[in-house]
Amino acid sequence: ARLANVHLARAEESLARDAMIAVAPDLLFVSFATSPGTELFWNGVRIGAGELVLHGSGERFAQRAGAATSWGFLTLAAAFFARYGSALAGRALAPPPDGQIVRPPAGDLARLLRLHARVARLVETRPTALLHPEVARGLEHEVLHALVRCLGNAAG
Repeated sequence: ARLANVHLARAEESLARDAMIAVAPDLLFVSFATSPGTELFWNGVRIGAGELVLHGSGERFAQRAGAATSWGFLTLAAAFFARYGSALAGRALAPPPDGQIVRPPAGDLARLLRLHARVARLVETRPTALLHPEVARGLEHEVLHALVRCLGNAAG
């Protein structure tokens, strides 16, 4: 889904795969498993339940997914996140120079994952709903708040 400032994607894969991914230097890129038991690896490190990968600006990384993997990501402009996120958090927030696994409080992560799933369902069941500015703006606002809470309160 493409909102004004946030892009979200969700994938369900039935076969294992390896990929090399490069993050644009001006993006905040966050990836995560969307279902329990998913085998998702970042540079050889398994992403556990309750963890997000906050990728570094311009990072190149290896991602491996086992069979029956469900995962998602969201991206937004790093400068936008730095302004918006810092205003919401009351302190400086910016994409890290290097990727890292972060562990947000369980409630914050659950909210972000629910919103991510809700946007995905909306795209699948009512794709024209996001054409309404109020709907898109409201969803984007909720996703941004949830992301800032996750990253602002996370243990790295």
